[in-house]
Amino acid sequence: MKVIRIKSGELVYSTPRGILPSVTTILNATMPAQKKESLLNWRKNLGAQAEQISQQALAKGRRVHKMIEKQLKGEQVECPEELNKIWEKVQETLSTIDQVNGLEEKVYHSELLYAGRFDLLAQWYDELTVVDFKTSGREKAREWLTDEFLQLAAYRGAYHNMHNDRQISRGVVIVISPEIIQSFELDLLELDHYWDQWLKRLEQYKQTSLE
Repeated sequence: MKVIRIKSGELVYSTPRGILPSVTTILNATMPAQKKESLLNWRKNLGAQAEQISQQALAKGRRVHKMIEKQLKGEQVECPEELNKIWEKVQETLSTIDQVNGLEEKVYHSELLYAGRFDLLAQWYDELTVVDFKTSGREKAREWLTDEFLQLAAYRGAYHNMHNDRQISRGVVIVISPEIIQSFELDLLELDHYWDQWLKRLEQYKQTSLE
């Protein structure tokens, strides 16, 4: 599968079922009005500085993701001095992973027609777990991570559609901020709950696309 960024800036995937929207594209398009307003206000208050902060955060996130990927592949990681402190904590978290089953793996749902790419699939405390890494400038509260949990549920659903012989029973969002690393876990019941919510957002996206 190939990832394509179209003129609107959205990500789509070229799959055996055709061009499909990405999970992040669907979530951004169906973002609740309250969250959308909050982001607009943040950008308005910071002005031109907002774009600079966003780009710096994006660059840092990509760097940390690449370091994590190398570490999990068993490759040598060169850590910039400014990331030394947080990288030590990242390694402590990664040491709890028993077995890596997939890294940056692309998945798609042949019936519901969406696609995406998860960060990590691994055996974690004897459970097959889908993991998403997020970098942040500050500590997060669980209630702020609804879209991140929906992402995990969407990736899990697409993976099951492609590999119905293997069942993911847990999801984890790992938030890497300057002072702390947080792990937010979803058990099987919670993953099923967010799958139901994902299906509603997916249907909303499809209805909007038809208008």
